[in-house]
Amino acid sequence: MMQKLLLAVIALGLWADAAAHLIQPALAQRLTPSSLESSVDGIARDLHALVAGTSGCTNKKICD
Repeated sequence: MMQKLLLAVIALGLWADAAAHLIQPALAQRLTPSSLESSVDGIARDLHALVAGTSGCTNKKICD
């Protein structure tokens, strides 16, 4: 009996977690165009720093 109750609680928790993602809009949908643009600009800066080798990367296989 206890095992069935535990499995039911786990199933309910997993269902609630999946339902929460369906109810909430995705991050890109919640962002305004200006904040989305600043996020994309930040990603572009980080990518450029990684490619240019100025990000303080210590992994010699990908940073040299």
